[in-house]
Amino acid sequence: MGTQQSLDLDAALRFDGKVAIITGAAMRIGRELAQLFAQQGCTGCHVGGKFTISTKDFTSPPSAAELFTETSPAAKFGAPVGLQYMARFLRNIGSFNLGVPGKGNDFGKEIGADEKATAALVAGKAGAQPDALGIDYNGDGVGAGYNVPSLLGILAVPPYYHNGACESLDCVVSNPKHRTANGTLPDKLTTPQQRALVVQYLKSIDSRTTPPK
Repeated sequence: MGTQQSLDLDAALRFDGKVAIITGAAMRIGRELAQLFAQQGCTGCHVGGKFTISTKDFTSPPSAAELFTETSPAAKFGAPVGLQYMARFLRNIGSFNLGVPGKGNDFGKEIGADEKATAALVAGKAGAQPDALGIDYNGDGVGAGYNVPSLLGILAVPPYYHNGACESLDCVVSNPKHRTANGTLPDKLTTPQQRALVVQYLKSIDSRTTPPK
């Protein structure tokens, strides 16, 4: 699928500034874009009707066996916040400190926010900010990664990544660590044209979109 099909997609699907599947040709192109999305392995995280694995599938409260913190066992480095999380919903795409200047995970415009959690109030005053979750501070084998966001209407909710490291979907798809699930998948979106087609698909996703398999 080449550049002409991308142009055809723009011509066939543009409606009030949003991509919408409205013709037989557009439906075919839409399926091809969805296939490209799936071939890269994106459905390993963005799956189901909400395009995410992070969908509640338990009755509250969750089992204590599913809850973890980075403070018990004690952290081996840093000063992590003591919040609980469910490790099975996390996916590590190498985005901790993404685009944070001077933190060794350089990317894009280097606009990622510092990995800090909200400071606790002590006697009405904010204390020191603890380190944010997203990395395995205590070495227990869990804690690296983040909940997977839904892709429904993703075009309308920039910036992207947990720390705002990307201002556009083009930026997101250009990140090889993300595309390859932090190096665990082969990169099948190696050309700008392929990545642009996936971006077009992402822009089209809403509650009417049938998830690829």
